[in-house]
Amino acid sequence: MQTQVQRLREVLELLKPVVPTKTTLPVLTNVLLKDSYATACDLETRVDIAFPEAQDALLLPYRDVVALLKNIPGSTKLNILSVREGKETKVSLLAGETMASFKVPLEEDYPPRPKETKLQGEFRISGDKLIKDLDELSTYAAREDSRTVLRAVGLFFGDAPDLVAADGFRLGVRSLGGSLKLEGVESVLIPLDAVPLLSHLWRKGIV
Repeated sequence: MQTQVQRLREVLELLKPVVPTKTTLPVLTNVLLKDSYATACDLETRVDIAFPEAQDALLLPYRDVVALLKNIPGSTKLNILSVREGKETKVSLLAGETMASFKVPLEEDYPPRPKETKLQGEFRISGDKLIKDLDELSTYAAREDSRTVLRAVGLFFGDAPDLVAADGFRLGVRSLGGSLKLEGVESVLIPLDAVPLLSHLWRKGIV
């Protein structure tokens, strides 16, 4: 697999919020490269970034690779090689005169991609407004893990779609304007932890 240092750095930066620093499942501290995507997952949230260079299936140790690439010129060509060694994989990165190898789990140990849900419908809205409203309403949502439904921002569809958040004492509502209708769907919950992630991806020009 071949790419440029800057290209991989940009992809890893996008995935940063989803790579856990502490986890009971160590494989999640890696990033999966497979089927033209780079993927990070913390079991609650999964982000897939288009990465056409990812023709081989392998894992990269996120923080080790970020540290390695930090001081390498972005225009440097980067070759990534992997060799299976029993129940592990040896991944080697070669960029100019810099080479490093890491032992990582097998790619099949990474949580599989869930089946895609196809929704029928389309809605256009200013991304800046949506992200701004989500950020503001997230302050109204409950913080306790035990209150799953309230630990989110609700998006209600219809002729007057709204974003709604509440913690049992306060209620916040933002009108999105226009009309939003999806077949068989009345509302969705956007988990509180997903709000800063969406904001991060929007600022980077991904969503």
